[in-house]
Amino acid sequence: MRSIILKLLAAPVVVVLVAGAADAGTFAGIFGYGMELEASGTGATDPGTTLYGLNANGDLPPLGTTADYDDASWAGSPESGTPTFSLGTFDPGAGDTLMLKGFAMLTFRDAGGTPPTTITSVFGNHRVTLLGDTPVGFPPGVALSLNEAAVGGNTNNDRWSDETQSIDLLDGLAPGTYVLGTFGFASSSDAGDQFANNGGNNYGATFTVIPEPASVALLGLGGLLMVFGRRRS
Repeated sequence: MRSIILKLLAAPVVVVLVAGAADAGTFAGIFGYGMELEASGTGATDPGTTLYGLNANGDLPPLGTTADYDDASWAGSPESGTPTFSLGTFDPGAGDTLMLKGFAMLTFRDAGGTPPTTITSVFGNHRVTLLGDTPVGFPPGVALSLNEAAVGGNTNNDRWSDETQSIDLLDGLAPGTYVLGTFGFASSSDAGDQFANNGGNNYGATFTVIPEPASVALLGLGGLLMVFGRRRS
């Protein structure tokens, strides 16, 4: 009996692999992210419609887009501290505008896994904060739709976009310098949440709101009249 047990212990162990179990879809990520803005006014850095590549990639511009693509100016500029990129100076009273038109994102995933990884939702997020203030939360993000599957012929890569927004970034802002902050988010079926957030610092750019020149002149005139009236009294 003892010899039989020893022979069983010495026997080779056979491991049976179930087909497909070892290549389960387990990876996903973001390899391109950008924000699309429409600006007008003599003080705007980039008048017209511009897709800024924040996490830049040449395949980022959506199919059918008419926006100019700038993958250098804003890339890497953080929301925290003082961002290194400025969108310019805007006078809403004179008709200057700064509109958020949308976002674009490139994602990759394990398309050949069992089951294949899927991207379940994609969002671009933004907030406006007075420079020097502590940012507080983000409003609901903009959901992006699939713009092209198999970007560049790679079945792992997809492009997502939305260029239909008309969010007035100057609405209700008093004169001052502000920070426009943003990050991208994508959730996947089996690889968790993914972020394009500049290493946790988010992406940021400054812009300055100025009062209409006529208003400044009136304020100055009012001050002079007050001084003159005090002197007369």
